[in-house]
Amino acid sequence: MILSNCNCGEMVPCNCHPYFDNYQAESAGLLSVGNLVSNSCTLDEYVIDWFRNGEKYMTSGIGNDPDIDTFHPFTGNAAIPVLDGTYVPVIRYVIILGEVIFAGQKQCRKWCPDLSGLPQIIVSAFDCDSGSTGTWSHEIAYSTEMDFAMASRKVTFNLKDGLKYFACSFRADQVADRIEIFYNHESNLLVAWEVGSELNEYRADQIPYREAYFDIKFSIVLPPYQSGDFLIIKVTPSIVSSNPNTTWTAQFKCLTEAQINFEEICNSFPQSLRESIDVNGIVHVDNPSTCSYEIRVPYTEQLPSVPYNARVYSEMSPISGNGGGWVYGSNNYFTARTVNYRTFASAANHLPSYESTTCVNCDKIILTRNDNIFVFTFTAQADYDLYKSRIDSVDPAFYSGFVIDDTDINFYRYFRLYYRKANSCGDAGINTYLYWHITSDMVWDDVAKNLTLTVQNPAINLVCSDPCMYACTTLNNIHYSVNNFLNNDDILGDTWVRDERPFITQAYYLYTPSGSLYGTPSYAVYVSNYAAAPCLTPGGCYPRGVTYYWYVGTFRWEVTDANDPLNNWKLYSTLNPATNCQDNNYLELLKEVSNGIQIYPI
Repeated sequence: MILSNCNCGEMVPCNCHPYFDNYQAESAGLLSVGNLVSNSCTLDEYVIDWFRNGEKYMTSGIGNDPDIDTFHPFTGNAAIPVLDGTYVPVIRYVIILGEVIFAGQKQCRKWCPDLSGLPQIIVSAFDCDSGSTGTWSHEIAYSTEMDFAMASRKVTFNLKDGLKYFACSFRADQVADRIEIFYNHESNLLVAWEVGSELNEYRADQIPYREAYFDIKFSIVLPPYQSGDFLIIKVTPSIVSSNPNTTWTAQFKCLTEAQINFEEICNSFPQSLRESIDVNGIVHVDNPSTCSYEIRVPYTEQLPSVPYNARVYSEMSPISGNGGGWVYGSNNYFTARTVNYRTFASAANHLPSYESTTCVNCDKIILTRNDNIFVFTFTAQADYDLYKSRIDSVDPAFYSGFVIDDTDINFYRYFRLYYRKANSCGDAGINTYLYWHITSDMVWDDVAKNLTLTVQNPAINLVCSDPCMYACTTLNNIHYSVNNFLNNDDILGDTWVRDERPFITQAYYLYTPSGSLYGTPSYAVYVSNYAAAPCLTPGGCYPRGVTYYWYVGTFRWEVTDANDPLNNWKLYSTLNPATNCQDNNYLELLKEVSNGIQIYPI
């Protein structure tokens, strides 16, 4: 019997001397490194271990090694947010012509002493003096094009004298992600937010707070600190579903006490302002320049400018209102506008139910095209049945009102399909609305589980002589969408997702204001953190438990005669004086005009 061992590795003269084709030797908050290359040999794959201040931090490389946390290159938008420190890259091994060669001696393996000498990189912490001069001075982000192993990020931010507030904006889209801010070490948590539309929960009574929307803006009041203290900002992805199809963006900046004064903001919405409406001065006018009717509500006290102050944009977001679209007027009044009177509007209500738009993981759906003929091939019966049943259940009114006359508005009726090309539900994917005219041919094959769609794009011959009739512009936009569908190869191929509401049908009609028109004047909104939320007085509303609102006024506007709306209308206040919050169950009639005569107040 012959016994042997290989305690010693075999040194080989590889003569490679690898180096990074580009890197930043000193940077703030980000590790930016290109590819590992060599002038004398070709590196098929490689693995690099990174040491921060002498301790193992991560592993990068190119190839299939399961230890790799992030792949080269990571530069530009892909630069990796890291803690501050001195980073030393050490080559573990390279693969040359299919042969694995290590950088140091390894039992029974080949190694080469030339695989060394990579530069150390110094990453400093973010601070108030670094970054850009835009709305947000610093940004870190992750997208699904990067390696999910590095989707959790952590950076440090040095504090400086005179800093009182730290402001953040965090966008997580659908897949919920968490952002945490610590003081000096991770055992001292200041605030944590979980954000993403899949949460289905708003929570402001315990940490981590939750915002069931795409994004959140918040600020924190910093604790007393000394020179050398810092914040740790940590992002943890996919906290609910562990879905790797996630993207997130975190932005932040410093705010000194001189830059933002919450007391000033709070005092900008006194009760006296809310009560200073000049009722007799309320007017209803026709504004041809905007093709709209307008209700103008004047105030005797000066309206605050705080909601539009760019200094506090990260904490207070100006909201122009909803419903009628309220905006500031030039003469200390709010203005509510109808939606483009004397125009053609779109009605997207010709389906029997309006389901949510939740993305659903499904079996493969394949979209192919030959000129203007599209074929959807379904690999699962359930997906085919879902699409077909939605078309089969279209409201008969969608078809019955149709006319074969392209000079008539009733000719312009379209199907719309929401098509999302992605490997799984989540934040990333190619989203497209596909339009086709009602005259387009749709053929359902129950055996092959195919939908064959022949897209028609009829010319628009509707005459739009009135400058306030936007029908031609609107329909041209639809035609643009049809053409985009016809010419966009990006949407072709496979998808593994569908929408719960894949189809919408829409027709066009002449719009005349009638019934009730609602509008909410501009207000300031402050997205709070925990106990540091300012102005916790009856002046602030919190309809979702997370967002604080300060209203100057909220109203309900009713047109009582659609044939003569300027001379027949009512205006109510819906601002409940007990709560200073919008309350549609609270109606206080402010003014009523009938046939051009003010009948209330008399």
